[in-house]
Parts: sequence; C-alpha cells; structure tokens
Amino acid sequence: MASGPSVVGEIIPDNEDVYRGLNPKFVEEGVPTMDCFIMSASDPIDDGISFGRVRDISAENLLVALNKPSWGVAQLNVAEALAGVKATGLVIDFRQKDAADWGEHRTAHVMLTGYQSMKKQERNDLRRHLAKLAAKKVVIPATVN
Repeated sequence: MASGPSVVGEIIPDNEDVYRGLNPKFVEEGVPTMDCFIMSASDPIDDGISFGRVRDISAENLLVALNKPSWGVAQLNVAEALAGVKATGLVIDFRQKDAADWGEHRTAHVMLTGYQSMKKQERNDLRRHLAKLAAKKVVIPATVN
C-alpha cells in the first residue's frame, strides 16, 4: 500500500488550512455570506459540510473536484475557524473523509463535524464567523453569471 493518503477520520490539526468553495449565489459584491456555510442539525454526523485540505489540493483543483468552475474559493485556518467553539466544550472538528466523487483528489476532502449538536443560534454564530474569516482570504473570486 502506498503511503501518503490521510487516514479516514483523521482530525485536521489547528496549524493547517482548508479551502471552502464559495457558491456565487451566496457571495455579495465579492464577499462570502454566512450562506456559503449552510449547516443543519439534521445533517448526518459523519457527513458535514465539505472543505479541501490545502496540504493535499490546490484551490483550482478544488473547483475541479467540486465540478463548480464558477465558484470561488476561500482559505481558512483550522484554529481560527474553531476558536470560538472550542471554548464551548463542544467537540467540533475538521476531519478527513474520502469523497469518491472528487476522483484523484478524494483524500483531500475534509468535512466539518460536530456542529449538528449545536443550538441554532450557535450554528448561525459559527456560520457568520466562518464567513468573516473567508472574506479575509478569498483566493479565487466567484464568477457572477
């Protein structure tokens, strides 16, 4: 077996960054809104919202993996993204999970997990926080059709 791919379920360390695809419908004047980070209590616990691990995929290849060429891409640091929630005692992490539909980049797929147990207001606070961080580092702007 070749070495390199992350173990499924590996927690992404705080010092790493992740990419998030930005749907142009949820970007206003180039700025990502909280709707770029839709989270629901009913999302399966083992299948949260998707990100790409910067270590394992480029921003351009993230758009290829997502099959969303008009989307933008933002880069977020794991520690900054989770800073507010770690203090609450809730277990919320970025975890690697292979995504077969990402083809050769399947091991770069990362998901946010644990937010399903948050209260709606807490989830919305997290969404706003992620959108603010994303706005600071948009690496590929979304294309408006």
